[in-house]
Amino acid sequence: MPEQLTQSIPEDVARGKELPTCLILAPQEARFDRVRRTIADCLVTMSVQPVSLDTQVQRGVIISNILRAIETADALIVDITSANPNVMYELGFAHALRKPALFLVRRDEARIPADLVGYLYYVYDDEDEAGLSKDAPPLGGADVPELRQ
Repeated sequence: MPEQLTQSIPEDVARGKELPTCLILAPQEARFDRVRRTIADCLVTMSVQPVSLDTQVQRGVIISNILRAIETADALIVDITSANPNVMYELGFAHALRKPALFLVRRDEARIPADLVGYLYYVYDDEDEAGLSKDAPPLGGADVPELRQ
C-alpha cells in the first residue's frame, strides 16, 4: 500500500476550521501511487483534506467502507485510466449521489468512455513532473459548473 496521503495539518485545521474533503479514486496499482501522492500534495496546499480509499478502508465489509467514504466526501478526483472496473463502479455510485468530480486520464492511455466525454478531465503524463502539478492546464472535456466554486 502507498504511504499515508495525509500531510502536515494545515493552519486552518489547527484553528478548528473543518476542511472540505476530496476523495482520490484510482486503480489500486503501484503505478498510480505517485499520482495519488501528487494529487494529495496539491489538495493540501489548497486547504482541502485529501482522502484515499487505501487509508479509509478498514476491517469489515469493504464495500460498505468504500461507499461511506464516497458519501462523506465533498468532491472526488477520479483517475479513469484504463476504465478500471472498481473505479468505474465507485464513480457510478458517486455520480448517483451527484458528487462533483474531476476526471484524470494518463496520456498514453487516453481513451475516455463515451458517457464521460462531455465532462471536464485532465490528461496527464506520469513521466513528466509538470504534468502532475496543480498548475497543469486542462487538456480536454467540457466545463462542469459545479466545480467552479
